[in-house]
Amino acid sequence: MSPAQRSRTLTRPTSHDEQDKAENWRLQAECRDKATADYDPWHPIRSGVHNYVAGVEVCKGCPVRRLCLEFALAVETTEEKRYGIYGGKTPNERAEIAAKRRAS
Repeated sequence: MSPAQRSRTLTRPTSHDEQDKAENWRLQAECRDKATADYDPWHPIRSGVHNYVAGVEVCKGCPVRRLCLEFALAVETTEEKRYGIYGGKTPNERAEIAAKRRAS
């Protein structure tokens, strides 16, 4: 089983309610309508800000922060694919989490 398949298996919802929430987590995210063409705090390098503080701050109160983080960990298979804020974590923080999971 590939790491991507294993990640999907580990985070698979166990009920219809959880399935609906898992499929619609982006609609419930605090960040859903906050980025503009000129300002994107979740992808600061793209918008020229070069720090993640604003994006992480919004994530702190997000009801789907954990689902967002699990999504990123499931789809990010290499360092090149890690960018932006997901689940309140920077690319480096997510790389550390992924490494710890692989080691255990």
